[in-house]
This record gives sequence, structure tokens and C-alpha cells, in this order.
Amino acid sequence: MKITLISTIMFELGISTLAPLLKRQGHQVKIFQIPEIADNFEVKHFEKIKNNLNKALGDEELIGITCFSEHYTKVVSLIENIKKDFNTPIIWGGVHAILRPEDCIKYADIVCVGEAEYTLPELAGRMEKGEDISGIKNLLFKKDWNGNTKCEMEELYDLNELPGLDYEFDKQFIIDKDGIRKTTEDDIKGGEIISFSSRSCPYTCTFCCNVALAGMYPGKKFFRQRDLGRVVDELSVVTKKYPKIKAVWFNDADFLSGKNISELEMFRDRYLKEVKLPFSFWANPLAIKEPKIKILKEAGLHGISLGTLSGSKRLQKLINKRKATSGKYIENVKMLLRYNVKVEIDVISRNPFETEEDSVATIRALLEIKKPFRLVIFSMAYYFGTEMYNKAVESGFITNRQYDLNYGMTFYKSLKYETKNAYINIILALLRGEAKVGKFTGITWYGLLPESLLIILISKPARCFFNNMPFERLIYRTLAFFFEVFYNTVRSAKELLERRNVINLD
Repeated sequence: MKITLISTIMFELGISTLAPLLKRQGHQVKIFQIPEIADNFEVKHFEKIKNNLNKALGDEELIGITCFSEHYTKVVSLIENIKKDFNTPIIWGGVHAILRPEDCIKYADIVCVGEAEYTLPELAGRMEKGEDISGIKNLLFKKDWNGNTKCEMEELYDLNELPGLDYEFDKQFIIDKDGIRKTTEDDIKGGEIISFSSRSCPYTCTFCCNVALAGMYPGKKFFRQRDLGRVVDELSVVTKKYPKIKAVWFNDADFLSGKNISELEMFRDRYLKEVKLPFSFWANPLAIKEPKIKILKEAGLHGISLGTLSGSKRLQKLINKRKATSGKYIENVKMLLRYNVKVEIDVISRNPFETEEDSVATIRALLEIKKPFRLVIFSMAYYFGTEMYNKAVESGFITNRQYDLNYGMTFYKSLKYETKNAYINIILALLRGEAKVGKFTGITWYGLLPESLLIILISKPARCFFNNMPFERLIYRTLAFFFEVFYNTVRSAKELLERRNVINLD
């Protein structure tokens, strides 16, 4: 059976796990990647991209598509355009389909409301044989849609049964405004190959979709891990096949959780012999322990992207539900720098439940952290089913409509939600990038701001002055527009090399 899988980001993990399972059954599988949708929220050439996708499609018997919630409206447009030229059944899966199937069933023929590792191969097998496809677990069918979003759920997949991720680039294609081309080894050159050692996360951050997904399986252990030996086996093969690969990015929500010392020692010993490449990953600050870092550094650990920092205890409890203080966070960063690990720090801004003093406390915590590090500022995003989404709806900050998913995706657009924090959020946005001490000047920089100016800008007199200016909205919007243009220009160049990691900080 001929199957095409479409993703709005490069090397998407869900599709990369599904394709080998389908191939193992004998199906012909192609992967189409449309990264421009993800890289540029306002896609200038979207009509060209849609038409190029249709030109690339042909005699597929099944089309699968996945996306992040923030790309929902773009995927709707893709599906509508496909339907103009093809009658091929379309199945929609991924996080948004699981949490909001009622949005997706309006456009797709089938919606997968759970993990697809068992479901999609069963669907493809029945379709190939001409058998009845009704009654398959995890699936809702448009033809039977009656407003009921519930169906019988499939068991959670054992990650150690995976045949591996799909690294067959000759069967993967990139579609953009210029047309369609095969994915090549050069598409990963300068960055890193993606792998993973676990699925979901053991923590309960109120904004995270993993918590909402886990709620779909009450009483089940949603956080699962792959055997690290299998991970090394997989990486050993792909890095030998593609010698241009320079690094590995483990796309886990938290690489360190659930792994004991003996497992990491085994990983170190085998990784050093069979892979021998620098690697990076995300980690929860609570999971950072020096013995683990020491072992992983010996294995080739290059960088860690740390979970969200807040200098406010109140906000830590509200968002992260963490017991760790900013002091512990700072202490862990110092330890990582002692081991020469590149550190990336994540901060969430434009949170309507955050006071100006909360934000200032976070900036003051950043001032205490030893340099160098890279600072990434994320806007608060509201994913359906999360505690933060429900709280935002109840408080009237957003409405229960899908376009509100795009809240905060751009600096300028998010300002309509600002109340007390617009000035400080502009300051935070200007801090994006490297925090470092100049080699010749000795001046400490945080993104675009020198430390001395930053201290002045966050002082109470400066905040009072800007917050009380008569044309504050005009000033904020002008500054925001300027920053957005500047930032997007720089980002488009830098992310070609960095790809949202800490590999290229030198």
C-alpha cells in the first residue's frame, strides 16, 4: 500500500517512529516535510507551498498528517487544498488531534485520538486487504461523526518494540515555495541528528500538553523510556551511514529523569565506542545531579537546555509546580559550567498571571547566573486540555476558540493580551540570545542589552516612568514592531545552523 506522511516540521518524531513500522509490514512510505510553516508563522508564499504539495502527491492510497497546535489553521488549509484534487483518505494525528478531535474531524476523513504505533499499521493493513476499518481503537471516522469524541482507546506502545526512527532520507522530501526536493545528508549538516530515549515527562507543569495527554490514559504510566542500548544501536548505524552528522540532539522532554547511574555508565561506554559525537538535550532543573553530569560529560555531553526559570516562588508554583528555588537553578548552572557544558536557559514571558514584580524577579535571577549561557524567551502558549489553558479561559484572557492557539506566537500580536507587563516583556525580548562577558571590553551583555543599561531599565523609577507615559501603547507597539522585524531577520539566518539547540554557541 502506498502511504504518504506529512509533517510541518523537519524530522518530526511521531512520523519518524511510524514510518518504519509501516515499512516493516511491506507498505511503501514517503515522508513530506514542510518546515517553512513552522519556521515562519506568517508564511508569505503559502499558496505556492500548498500547490507544490499537491504536485508532489500522486497515487497515494492513504495520507497521514500531523502538526503542532499552533500550525492548526495552516494544516486545515493544506487539507482543503488536497481535497480539491484528490479523493485519497486523510488521517490526522498528533497532539492537536488527540486533544481537540472535534476541530480535526471537520476536515480529515479519520482522526487518531491516541498513539498511532498500533493503530496506523492496523488501519493500513485492513485498507490494503479491503477489510472493514470500523471499530479500530483510537480512531474517529468522519462518516460516523455524531459529535462524540470518545472511542475505545488502544494500549500504550512499548517503545522498545520500535524498529527505530526513519533515517532513510531518500524517501523523505522537503516542500517549500520553490518546489519539492529530496532530503539529503546536507539537510542535517551543521546541525544534529534527532533521537529520543523517552516519551512524555514525569513532571506536571500546568502549561504542558504532556500532562493533558497523560490524562487520556488514567491509571497508566504515560512516561516511558527506551532501552539506552537500543538508542545507541540506532545511532551507531545512522552516524556511520551519514558521516556528515556532527552531533546528536535527544528530543526528550527530560533526558535525565528515570535514568540511574548504571544505565548512564553503560550508555557512556557504548556511546564512546560506537557513536563518538557531541550530544545535547533538554532537562528539568530538578533532575540535574552532578554524578549523572560527570558520566554524560565523559560520554560527549555538549549542551543542556534547562526548563523554565522563574525568580518568583509564586510563579514557580503556579506554572511549574516545582519545589526547587531559583537559587538551586543558579547552583546547577554553575555546576554545568564547571564541566564545560553549554547551557541554554528557557524563560516564559507574556503570562497574564505574572505580575511585573514576578518578571523583574526573573531578570534579577538571570543577573546572578554565571556567564556564558544562551537565553531563550518563549511566549506563553495555551494548549487545549492543560491547566493553564483552562485557567486562562476561566479568567477571560482567551476564549475557547482555535485561533487563540496562536496567542503569543509573535511579539507584536501578543501585545493585545498585555495588561501590566508590556514594558518588562519588551525588555525580556531584548535579552534573547547569548549572555556573555566581552573578551576585550569586559562588558557583560544579555542579548542586545549591556548589564549596566539592563539594571537601569528594570529599576522601579524607569518602570514607573515608562508605564505612565501618555502614549505608551504607541511606544510599545512601535518597539515591538521594530524588534519583531529585527528578530525574525536574524533568527532565519541563525536557526539554519542552530536549529533550536545549544550546539553552535562557540
